Formats: sequence, structure tokens, C-alpha cells
Amino acid sequence: MIIEDDHYSIPLLPREIAERLKDKAEWPADVRAKYEAARKQCTASKAEFATWIRRDRDSRMNRTAKQILLLILDCLNFETGRCDPGHQFIADELGLSVRTVERTIPRIAASGWLAITRRGRTTTNFYRLRVSTSKVAEILDYVDGLREQRAEERERRRQYGQRSDPTKLADHSASDPTSVRSHDPR
Repeated sequence: MIIEDDHYSIPLLPREIAERLKDKAEWPADVRAKYEAARKQCTASKAEFATWIRRDRDSRMNRTAKQILLLILDCLNFETGRCDPGHQFIADELGLSVRTVERTIPRIAASGWLAITRRGRTTTNFYRLRVSTSKVAEILDYVDGLREQRAEERERRRQYGQRSDPTKLADHSASDPTSVRSHDPR
């Protein structure tokens, strides 16, 4: 993960490695090792981004926004650094209308996940995935708080179960019959 200007971004293939790979049919061992390391780092960063996206509880990030953002994340090309899926492509992939995609992408950008570069009226936008470190810290704090709350709840239930007699948990009052009476009409 790359941190620049208090934002996390996904590492891509460095230009010097990309330039060395263009001209050669056979990759030198040192370049191949650097390439594989960079690819692993990119893949791990994309997975971490996806986890953060799914955990985001921002009201602008509804289910549709998360689906769109995850698809945009998936479209990020490691080797070229391009991320420019068109609205029609996104709509077709997710089974949404183009208008829904057009309405949702600015909301995603407003929530702090994307930087959008408009490249013209008839050309697709260029997306740069980046999120502020403070937003990620809030997401992780929220998740940690939920985990602690659930652990406390489990501990409370476990301790309550040890102290009490299971036969008294049914909440029966004293007026409840303890034996079944016959319904014989005599």
C-alpha cells in the first residue's frame, strides 16, 4: 500500500521496470523478481481496498455504490496503471442502468474513494483509487468496536448460562400447571 498526501493508493508497476520489459523477449531474473514482487503487492493492496470498501458505513456508499467501486477496482490494470471503464460497461457488467451508474459515481467520489479525471465528452473518465488514511482509520475503529461489543455479549451470555439453573430459564410463573390434567369429561 502506498501512502501519499495522507491517502492510501494501490501500487502499480514502476515505469523503469515496464520500460525494460517492453523491449526484451526474455526477462532478466532480477527484473522478473521485481515484477513478481510488485504484482504481489498490488494484488494484496487491491484485496485490502476491497475489504475497506465492504466495511465502509458511509451513507453515500450503499450496496450499488460498493458494487460499482469494486468493479472499478477490478478494472485497474497493474501494468499500465489505466483504470477507465465506461459507464455502459459498468452498467452491463452489474445489470444496472447507465443513469444509475452516472448518478452513483459522483457519490463514490464524494465519499472519498475515487479521484475522477474527465477526459472529454465522448471519452471514458479516468479513475484513480485513493482513500484518506483518516477514513480507513475510522472504518477499522468501527470494525474493532463491533468485535469488542460481540465478544462482551458472548462473555455475558456465557457467564449468565453458568450462574443460572437451565430449568428456571423458561420464565414460567407460579400459576402455570406443572402437570397435565386429564380432559376426561366425567
